[in-house]
Amino acid sequence: MYNFGMDSSANASSPRTKSSMVPDGANITAYVEAILETAADAIVTIDQDGLILSFNRAASRMFGYLPGEVIGKNVSILMPSPYREQHDGYIHRYLKSGNARIIGIGREVAGQRRDGSVFPMDLAVSEVANQQKRAFVGIIRDISERKYMEKALVTASENERREIGRDLHDALGQIITGISLLAKSLAKKISASDPGLAAEAESIATLSMEAMSEAKRLAYGAFPTELERQGLLAALTQMAETARRLYKVEAIFHGPARWESLAPDAELHLYRIAQESVANAIKHGRPRRVVIGLSRDRDSLILSVTDDGSGLPPKRDPTRISMGLDIMRHRAGLLGGTFSIASVKEGGTEVRCCIPLTFLVTKDGA
Repeated sequence: MYNFGMDSSANASSPRTKSSMVPDGANITAYVEAILETAADAIVTIDQDGLILSFNRAASRMFGYLPGEVIGKNVSILMPSPYREQHDGYIHRYLKSGNARIIGIGREVAGQRRDGSVFPMDLAVSEVANQQKRAFVGIIRDISERKYMEKALVTASENERREIGRDLHDALGQIITGISLLAKSLAKKISASDPGLAAEAESIATLSMEAMSEAKRLAYGAFPTELERQGLLAALTQMAETARRLYKVEAIFHGPARWESLAPDAELHLYRIAQESVANAIKHGRPRRVVIGLSRDRDSLILSVTDDGSGLPPKRDPTRISMGLDIMRHRAGLLGGTFSIASVKEGGTEVRCCIPLTFLVTKDGA
């Protein structure tokens, strides 16, 4: 099954260094097994029916199984739901159509250890085939530490935004409110003696209140206090109301009748994805209508933002860097989910974020 490109006609007398020497004949199997056993990454091979053929030492450390406990069993034992139930369908669809979703392409997926704990991992799959049968080799790397660091950086950034938002709303807001009150008081005192100056003082009071409104808007953009106080559904409802008021579009939020609050970081990531999506739709698509949707099925939570604007450009400029899209995709990845953006057939754009329930915990940690 494995062809290492050895040339049997090579000159036996040609010099070979110790590090480049490759065993011959029957020793090749032991040589390959030694490589697999000493590899730093987990390596798992399966047959075309999804049954595990080999399980190296790093895989045992990663998943907590001994080779004898998993060899001959379906590889879905290493996956949480819903991937466990879907895996065989992926293989059969690939064998039938040749359309690969993961083979030859590295991607982030979820793994499940023997103790039931779920962890994020990088998975690269390649196909090995001969005339008799086909097999697949998966090289796996646990990326829990990387995800932890990414999450810590995002959390630190959000904490900074929270402080800025509070300073804008509380400290600066109080100063602006004080200026407005003083200007109004001055206008009353001088209204009889100097109507012109009184009018200017009233103008100062009016401008101060406009500045106060802008400071509140900026504070809410920096950190949504409604999210912290009342949760994701209330914050998304307010997001739609704000879009209607500021941008004069028909903005609607559709949410579930029953909702179990998620952990604060998960709700914050979902809120930021919706916030960026609505802002992009209004800025680039000039829609008449924007719909924010939040729903949950048996396996996943789905956040969507759909508009009836101009849609995506027919061809993306490869030189243009879209930080907003990359950050949204990154936030979805921190939750173990997927992020996509596509043009809608009827016109407009749909942003869709799908998070497996496996990666979500409720507010009480359940």
